[in-house]
Amino acid sequence: MKYLVIAFLFLSCTKQVTKTTETKEPVSPVNPQLPVYYISADGNTTNSGRTPDKPWSISRANNHDFSAGDILEINGKIDEVLYIGREDAGETGAPLTIQGSGTLKGIDLYNTENITIKQLRFVGEGIMIHQDQQSKEYLSNFIVDSVESSEAMWGLKIHTSGKGFENVSITNSVFHHNRHSGIYTIGNWPEINHRNIHIKNVIAHHNSGTGETNTGHGIVVAGFNGGVIEYSEAYENGSNGDANIGIWAFDAIDITIQYCKSHHNRSKKVDGGGFDLDGGAQQCVIQYCQSWENDGEGFLLFDYGGPNPTKNNTFQYNISYNDARKNTNYGGFTLGGVNPVYNTRLYNNTVYISKGAGVNNGALTFIYGAAMKGLEVKNNIFYADGLGITAYYDSPATMELANNLYYSTKAISLAGLVGDPLFSENLYLTQSSPAVNKGIELDGLPKKDIYNNAITNQRDIGAIESH
Repeated sequence: MKYLVIAFLFLSCTKQVTKTTETKEPVSPVNPQLPVYYISADGNTTNSGRTPDKPWSISRANNHDFSAGDILEINGKIDEVLYIGREDAGETGAPLTIQGSGTLKGIDLYNTENITIKQLRFVGEGIMIHQDQQSKEYLSNFIVDSVESSEAMWGLKIHTSGKGFENVSITNSVFHHNRHSGIYTIGNWPEINHRNIHIKNVIAHHNSGTGETNTGHGIVVAGFNGGVIEYSEAYENGSNGDANIGIWAFDAIDITIQYCKSHHNRSKKVDGGGFDLDGGAQQCVIQYCQSWENDGEGFLLFDYGGPNPTKNNTFQYNISYNDARKNTNYGGFTLGGVNPVYNTRLYNNTVYISKGAGVNNGALTFIYGAAMKGLEVKNNIFYADGLGITAYYDSPATMELANNLYYSTKAISLAGLVGDPLFSENLYLTQSSPAVNKGIELDGLPKKDIYNNAITNQRDIGAIESH
């Protein structure tokens, strides 16, 4: 595939996302005070499991109740699933740790907590974290670090029919060539059961989709109250997908997606976009993110008609570059809903879109736009080369436009500044740009731009400060 090579897309984050390939060497011969269990494809049920030369088989491990602080050292390629249940739970400060240089078919964590998984590969079944306990307490403290998961339905899935999970960390990992999603979390829908998730330095790519609706995603967070997805990347997902997005959240509260990249995502039917806050997203923020060359929208906000309200969401200091390459009715930003969408803010974003083969979309597009109530669009640059700025499939119910800069080779009828933003290389502004020092101050705007440049004087329009 021919990728657009443009420098700003690879300089978006103050930290770069890199695939972690380093694995930890097996723990040396066991210290009696350190409860290490060795598990290998060459192991058997009669071995002690306490030294590298006498490992257990996976079936022996599955029939043992581990204790808090135990370490399971996995070596070799094991084409079986490791099952960890409530009897195997760790404790706060003394987790059950599963690690090693080996490969498992999968791991199934059921009704358990205080678990650390690190430096392992999973091929075939992925990582499943689920529970059905109806207790009053959350199951807490899950760390997944430096893993690779592929060829499963979900690379990692979290779901519940009970109380839910809290304090989940997924870092420095790669999820690829899975069928449904790289990472997918859900509560006991439509409930938002879980609390606090952190996803950092994760790559999700070539998660294809099954051909069914709502498959082919990179990273999806639903059912969580509180969380951050950052310094992560999704690309080339959705080749057999439908209604799929690279990185997104729905039926979730207070989720921040920041310093992420999403590009070259595909779809057989609808969407195939970069980022999304979908139905039931509340008090969520997407900021400092870059989207480019996706089949569908760069950034989507859409209420699908579920029972949870979609309200009080913000998109700020993001870039969409030549999105909406294939699927119609989309743009750099696409907004709308089946149910009302309340109080949305689009501040200081930059959208660049040019006409491609068979593409007749706009920089700012509305589908079922009458659902948009209390929409503010301010301090943005919308640049459309050969296309219109907007595509109103129906107009927003209420929209406040202020201090945006528009450029199009077609007629512009929107209130605001009209003119060429005079981009230099990589969408930076030249000093003579009409966007320089023309931004207005808005409540809650950050004091740095998408490239971490400090904003010390009057801010510019768009996502990048001139300097």
